[in-house]
Amino acid sequence: MTARAGSSRSEGPPARPRRPLREELERSVGVPERSGPLRWAGSGREVVYSGRLAGRPGLRLHLGFDGWREPVREVAFQLDDAGRAVAELPDPDGHRVVDCTVRTDGEWDNNGGANYRLWIGWSPIDSHLHAMHGGWDRLGFAALETALSSAGIGTGIISWRDNEAVDRLVAGSPWLRQLVWVVPGRTPVAEVRRRLEAGHVGLKLHPSVDRFPADDRRLDPYLRLAAEARVPVAVHSAPGNADPDRIRRLADRFGSVPVVLYHTYLGPPWGRRRAARHARRQPNLHLETSWCGSGEVLRLIDEVGPDRVLFGSDGAVDGPWHFVRRPPNVEGRQTYNQVLLAIAGQLDPAAARKVLRDNTSRLFGLVSARRGSG
Repeated sequence: MTARAGSSRSEGPPARPRRPLREELERSVGVPERSGPLRWAGSGREVVYSGRLAGRPGLRLHLGFDGWREPVREVAFQLDDAGRAVAELPDPDGHRVVDCTVRTDGEWDNNGGANYRLWIGWSPIDSHLHAMHGGWDRLGFAALETALSSAGIGTGIISWRDNEAVDRLVAGSPWLRQLVWVVPGRTPVAEVRRRLEAGHVGLKLHPSVDRFPADDRRLDPYLRLAAEARVPVAVHSAPGNADPDRIRRLADRFGSVPVVLYHTYLGPPWGRRRAARHARRQPNLHLETSWCGSGEVLRLIDEVGPDRVLFGSDGAVDGPWHFVRRPPNVEGRQTYNQVLLAIAGQLDPAAARKVLRDNTSRLFGLVSARRGSG
């Protein structure tokens, strides 16, 4: 199925029309992409820099394309009419990403050692993000911002066990959309309803951490809310309580609710084969790719098609270098930035954009502004 160079189900009550607030969010608010210190200036080949070295003499962009491929070059920043430091990229045509840092004669801004990346034409959306505090170490919001800048990702879906903590962290960050973390029997149904009405874009279940089976009947009131609001449910997938067989049974009870298997299966590879078989047979199941190497991602796309696979990273559980960590943290063989480039390079452009961006946008109801590029 890879685009390279059902039976009827029982479900919850019929879905009602979308709530006016959610409808308004989808139609007019949109999800702007994050503006980091290094970003596209608009249409064309120009990038603008507003980081800590802005205004210094001798400011220049140190860059390579597509994973720092040679030749690595430097381009001087110039001030535009608005007083911004702007550099014009040499020959971006035919490339997918710009990997870069900013320097003067004596200082570097290399994004805390993680460097910067800008995608040419469009950028991925990360369907699986976390933060629990504001710091720069693992699971910190500052670490997450650094990590996403290193991968060129401007939009994502975030959750953590403490919904109110995430509320505080993402306040003022419209480039993130939040899931409601649900624990059956503990999270009030009324709170979930309130959060969905306020614009949360889905539910998050973690059967392993919160110790409940993924097919627990106590989840049904929450799934009915998801059906009413027409939002997805993301479920941690792993051995035991979070086994794909259990997630399939949950999805089978609510056939109108998109159910996303986070990680596809965080365990031995044969579990991913079971998850893919379930997804082939059950159209409301979708597979997410965190901790899957590029070869595994391409195999999942072969098995279920490019419309059913979503890129996600589980960032930033590995801190600010989540996407570029050495030694490689994805299956011990690749960095996430290598995974992203491999997927973009080995799929045709339409399929790559589905997996890395459009499927997440469609499932979670995002309307993302497209950023200008070379």
